[in-house]
Amino acid sequence: MEKYTLDRFDEDYAVLLKYPTEDEQLLIPKENLREFHEGDIMLVKQEGEEFSFLPLKTETDAMKSKVNNLINKLKTK
Repeated sequence: MEKYTLDRFDEDYAVLLKYPTEDEQLLIPKENLREFHEGDIMLVKQEGEEFSFLPLKTETDAMKSKVNNLINKLKTK
């Protein structure tokens, strides 16, 4: 299992970036990730041609909080 972040939806695909380095991307058909949103962090398990996805809500919430704090700091400068 590997951790990925859902970076964006691009036409019929979801673009996942390996977490945290973002040095690898994985394209998954959009319909397989309907319950996910951009910025969500997940575990991805590949078995042959099949993929399964496990959301990591705690890590996603922590990262969103960190990003919001950075944005707020930039706004106050």
